[in-house]
Amino acid sequence: AMDGLGWPVEGMDIGRIFGKLENGFHRGVDIKCEEGTPVWAAADGEVVFAGRAAGRGRALEIRHSATLTTVYAQLSRIDVRLGEKVTLGMPLGVSGGTVKEGPHLHFEVWQHAKPVDPLIVYRLTEKQKGDWFAPLRRL
Repeated sequence: AMDGLGWPVEGMDIGRIFGKLENGFHRGVDIKCEEGTPVWAAADGEVVFAGRAAGRGRALEIRHSATLTTVYAQLSRIDVRLGEKVTLGMPLGVSGGTVKEGPHLHFEVWQHAKPVDPLIVYRLTEKQKGDWFAPLRRL
């Protein structure tokens, strides 16, 4: 279990889930949100990528430990710099709305250099979705 990981954006409406697509593999989840929604760091860490990435638009990657990183993509604005130290819940930027699937945050969790299903990492079930967001409301 990943204790201490916060959900990266307000809202729990998942669009595309993790897994196989017709033309490849979806390495994260798409969390539906309005364009311009604040995106938060899921845990303390360091920004190891900030900029445009093929197929991801504006994107960020944060390294939290030797074995854990998170990726935030389809952003309309990035507010942190490469090498910057971030803390749990710190604003990283805002979500974008320029993708055909509609406005969303694309969020990935990587453990041991492999993408893992964020919904499993967060142990999210339909019943628990409300509970997971509660600790972040104060931010």
